[in-house]
Amino acid sequence: MRLGSNLLTGSNPVPSALVGNEASCSLKKTEPMNISLDTILFIGLAAIVAVLALWNIILARRLKTLFRGSTGAALEKVIETQVKKTAKLEGEAKRQLEEILALRADLLRSFQKVRLARFNSFDETGASQSFAIALLDGHNTGFILTNLYLSNAARMFLKPVTRGEPQQKLSPEEEALLKDTLQ
Repeated sequence: MRLGSNLLTGSNPVPSALVGNEASCSLKKTEPMNISLDTILFIGLAAIVAVLALWNIILARRLKTLFRGSTGAALEKVIETQVKKTAKLEGEAKRQLEEILALRADLLRSFQKVRLARFNSFDETGASQSFAIALLDGHNTGFILTNLYLSNAARMFLKPVTRGEPQQKLSPEEEALLKDTLQ
């Protein structure tokens, strides 16, 4: 019997000696395994113990690395040094916070709002030679400096502003400038 010819013809490739003997080819039926609850619990507990033992080994190695060459007194000194450094850093953070708050207060007193407006003070002068500049701090307190260009002279006026309210009467150009600066 040739193997190649059986594949081509589609015949059964099982040797003829086994064809008539069905008892030798049949599979034996097996009984389902009955695993008791005790066995399942034992296997589960054994797995948990194995995981905990592995975890214990890993933690022991970490601790050995951490405390390598150290005695209890040396560790106490290290902890004491760290506590002192932490207290020093907390004091430094508090000091820096106080400085930041002082800088914020100073910033409110510095000029934050600056506007400039150019205009013609009189129709006979051209090219918008007159101007007004408003300088206000964080509390809207400051001044308006106005320069009026006249044909033969220039005049400067300083008008204080407190909390957004002018302390002197303003010209229409100065009023528009203050309104624009306050926005």
